[in-house]
Amino acid sequence: MKHFFERRDYWGNHSALWVLVGMAFILPMSLAALRSLEIDNDITGWLPQNDPQAMTFQWYQEVFPSDDQILVSWDHSSLGDPRIAEFKRRLSSQVDGNGLPDGQAPYVKNVLGPHDVIQRMKKGHVSEQDAIKQLTGVLIGEGSLKIQLESSATSSSETVQAALTRQVRKQLGLNVDVEEPHHFPQADNSPEADDDDDTERPLYDRKPFDFALHWTGMHEKTGRIDEVRDLASNLTLPDGSQPVAEVFQEAGDPIALGVVLSEAHH
Repeated sequence: MKHFFERRDYWGNHSALWVLVGMAFILPMSLAALRSLEIDNDITGWLPQNDPQAMTFQWYQEVFPSDDQILVSWDHSSLGDPRIAEFKRRLSSQVDGNGLPDGQAPYVKNVLGPHDVIQRMKKGHVSEQDAIKQLTGVLIGEGSLKIQLESSATSSSETVQAALTRQVRKQLGLNVDVEEPHHFPQADNSPEADDDDDTERPLYDRKPFDFALHWTGMHEKTGRIDEVRDLASNLTLPDGSQPVAEVFQEAGDPIALGVVLSEAHH
């Protein structure tokens, strides 16, 4: 039996010729169809309307309508970080007497921090704590695992840290990093500072702690946080003492600011 391409038609033409003719006929229609093809990159269309990620993304687009934007954060940032106001002041363009930008930050249109959004939400009759809860995971971090020691153990903080990190590594296989409380510089009490918008001032007092633990992938919902919390709460030193008074998480660190870029950056 002859192969398909070895066959000939009534006029003696190979079947391959008719394949080429068919392709030549179909190709223009295919190109026309490709021109009308549109790719939908809107991820909200891939998710159900009540999906939490879709709702968060929709909220983010409403708050930051521009496509030209970046999120900025830094180590040890938190809701109570007085450097937020200074960061915004340095990036925000000032307006001169003619109503024109002074060129201090020509590529930045606006800077929005979590405090700005919280204030908006409070005007909509949302409590401060509820606003912080809703922003957690977007502009506000879930916080590291904070350790508060018994008063009798505060002088032995380094010994406790070493014992705890060793136990976590041995029993859970986690390499955790220890973070000391960060003490911010004194607030500026100058008259100029008093005139600033108070939306960037600390919103609430942070619970005191002696040190904190964090590790790569900490907030991936694997149950590791609960395991480390239980291990830390029940930590017993060689002398039989239990130095840990409380282990807790507190949303508020780190934080992120949305920097909306102006058309000048193009």
